[in-house]
Amino acid sequence: MSVALRHLRAFECVARLGSFTRAAEELKISQPALTMTVRQLEGHVGTSLFDRTTRRVSLTPQGQDLVPVARRLLGDFDLAIEDARSLAKRRSGRIGIASVISVSVKVLPGVIRRFCAAHPYTSVHLYDGNSSDVRGRVRRDEVDLGFCSMDSNDPDLDFKPLFRDQIGLLARVDHQLLRMRRQLTWADLDGHDFLGLAQGTATRPILESVVNLPASVRSPNYEVSNQSTLEAMIEEGMGVTIVPALMGSRGANAPLRFRPLGDPVMWRTIHVVTRKGRKLSSAASALEDLLTAEIRQICGGSRLIQSLDRPLLGSRPGHRDRRMGRGRE
Repeated sequence: MSVALRHLRAFECVARLGSFTRAAEELKISQPALTMTVRQLEGHVGTSLFDRTTRRVSLTPQGQDLVPVARRLLGDFDLAIEDARSLAKRRSGRIGIASVISVSVKVLPGVIRRFCAAHPYTSVHLYDGNSSDVRGRVRRDEVDLGFCSMDSNDPDLDFKPLFRDQIGLLARVDHQLLRMRRQLTWADLDGHDFLGLAQGTATRPILESVVNLPASVRSPNYEVSNQSTLEAMIEEGMGVTIVPALMGSRGANAPLRFRPLGDPVMWRTIHVVTRKGRKLSSAASALEDLLTAEIRQICGGSRLIQSLDRPLLGSRPGHRDRRMGRGRE
């Protein structure tokens, strides 16, 4: 028999109240059960802890020595439980999300607005970055869930496909490539100044998987780590770049235009990413459901963005289905 918290709690209560009857009432157990619990503790210690008479219950010297130890252990345990409850309460009223820029800009604002209207006492904390940043935050338990690409299998993370969008050209409205009336191909980028994104983004493995990629694209003149900087440089006429269709969607008067690229058609896949073994709170699950519904609505009006109800079999970064002429990330 090993000493359990119930033994220490029973001992401390009898020592504090000086009565088995009152201790049984406080602990909400029968007096015989309380007596048995104390005797089990005495048997484990190997000595009597109480002197019992018909009139009173008093501590033996061994019992007096044990009282402060028992109270410290019980206090530490109760404090740990209270801290855990407080943390759980704070987490239930807070959701952390990490997302790639395209989802943060094009999808999440409306989703978060509707979520907060339905859950006014839950705060949402959004962190954006490239796919590597997002996976890192989820892996370190800094956020509840993330939205990004899957670079490779990660033993610490679970990936659930959400949608995929086609890769295409992003250029200033007056760029000569946008005046071509036929389908643009990767070969058409040859000889044009190309602006690339640094490591950690979903587009890097796609570029590396394209066969016969033009040298100007494979080794770009400029490389940045921030999407806003990239677009500002394109507006200055410094070159062109590639982006997923979701990020390429623009208003009629926008200074930049998007055109899908073919031969081969390549796709970026965005997943819902969670920490393996961690169950989402009901609030986080509700926000994920809202985002999934929003993605389905976006996909319904675009052939370049496709909702994914199940994983694409055989998909991997930069993979291309040659028979269908369609690539997958």
